[in-house]
Amino acid sequence: MKNISYLVVILLLISCSDKNYNSELKDKIDHLIVKAERQGRDKVIEFPLDSLTDFEWDEAYMFLGNTGGIGLDYISKHIDARWSGPDVDDNHQRLIFLNNKEVVSYVDFDLNEESIWFDSCEFSPHDNQDIGAAVKRISREKDKMFITYLNCQNNRETRYFMPKHCLASRHEMLQPNCK
Repeated sequence: MKNISYLVVILLLISCSDKNYNSELKDKIDHLIVKAERQGRDKVIEFPLDSLTDFEWDEAYMFLGNTGGIGLDYISKHIDARWSGPDVDDNHQRLIFLNNKEVVSYVDFDLNEESIWFDSCEFSPHDNQDIGAAVKRISREKDKMFITYLNCQNNRETRYFMPKHCLASRHEMLQPNCK
């Protein structure tokens, strides 16, 4: 009887885990950060976003939880798909990948622990930039090449990731040293 109880608990834990959270993607991004740091803190590193993904996707959305968190309804509205994962906590950024309007993967970043920022030139079509909860959209077709670079704001270095073509409108952000 005790073995059956343990089995039930294990099955419940497995069923409650989020199958779409992608720790491998997080590891690949962390590895890219280390690689970029080794190449030089003032360098802009170019890479195809597909080199980090091992799944099919056609668009991605970035959410910043800085207004008391972002919930299921807000996320679902902005991605035009059903979101059943966890809320985005304050000071966290979530990158959600979709394929044919279905969530296929996502990754979270705790901005209290790591200074990282995903950005795009394009806001979600539903975004009204209300209360600082901007939602950015990435198109796999249009945003194939990405760059990463260090930026300094308020004496804090942040590692930015964005589509390469966005750099033209954000060139002033290339301030790698806080010294």
